[in-house]
Amino acid sequence: MRPFASSCPFARVGALTATCLLMVVATRSSRGAGETEEVDFVIRSWDRREGLPVAVINEIQRAPNGYLWLATQKGLVRFDGDRFKLFDVQSNPELRTNRVNTVGADASGGLWVGTFGAALYYPDGRPGAGNFEEFGTHLPVQTFTVSSEGQVWALSTSNEVIQIANGKIVDRLKIPGDQSVRAILSDKQNELMFSSPSGAALLRDTQFLPLPAEIVAKVKPNVACQNKQGGFLVGSDRDVAHLTQTEGKFQLTAIESSGEAPQSAITVLMEDRTGRLWAGTRQGAVHCFRPETGWRQVTPRRLQTGYISCLYEDAEGLIWVGTTSGYLHQIKLAK
Repeated sequence: MRPFASSCPFARVGALTATCLLMVVATRSSRGAGETEEVDFVIRSWDRREGLPVAVINEIQRAPNGYLWLATQKGLVRFDGDRFKLFDVQSNPELRTNRVNTVGADASGGLWVGTFGAALYYPDGRPGAGNFEEFGTHLPVQTFTVSSEGQVWALSTSNEVIQIANGKIVDRLKIPGDQSVRAILSDKQNELMFSSPSGAALLRDTQFLPLPAEIVAKVKPNVACQNKQGGFLVGSDRDVAHLTQTEGKFQLTAIESSGEAPQSAITVLMEDRTGRLWAGTRQGAVHCFRPETGWRQVTPRRLQTGYISCLYEDAEGLIWVGTTSGYLHQIKLAK
């Protein structure tokens, strides 16, 4: 089955049985003196009724060929716009466990998959075709990240950082401390930040620069995303702050919380290509922030099932939302 066309995602709308609704939110953009324009968001949703396994969606990635990949706790899931296909240990023994923590696609179409038992790369992007590479031996991977220079970094569940280049492991570093590190982010300067719920550190020239305790006390370091202007955006319960670092000195700047700000704990953050900040919450709501308009809630209450576990923007500018209850949402601008 062919994936949906990259130039027109979900073109076969008539074949879809997904819940579809149009929601108007008061996000406004300037048109001139005294003029504003309302922006509509179209939200589509899929769940078990359309064949999506009922499982936590840990990560979402769309490959250059149009397939959408979901890392779930029941296996790796592929979505072509019509159907979901599950790849688990029965069909793909190399996964070693159905708990898939992370998935990533590179520009050549290759697919990176990290499970609690393996770090895998499928060069042709086709799990099940028998063509894959494994890095390490039974390496339990928490997440991957790819720098702007194309370097791949894997974070293991034992707090080890593995650098992969040209198909080989070229470096391994142990993150200091006994806290379980859950996230790895790369900023625009290709500096890496590793974070746990109670701490974080930047990696610079093989040295770890820890986040000061007075800043850690104000934020949740593991709820963070890259900021396109530099540094990182970090969650703090219902608020967000901008974290920057210059010559070893960290600075935290609060972001205004006007408008329909999150009303429950923020669980995930993402900044899209236009500079909008997206936040998912523990109550299952998705909020969008623009400096000129403030916060707006995008998802209605009826779609708030399970907390938001991941956010992802694809090459078409579509926002994909994964939840802990096995729901997949797609958000796009109506105009």
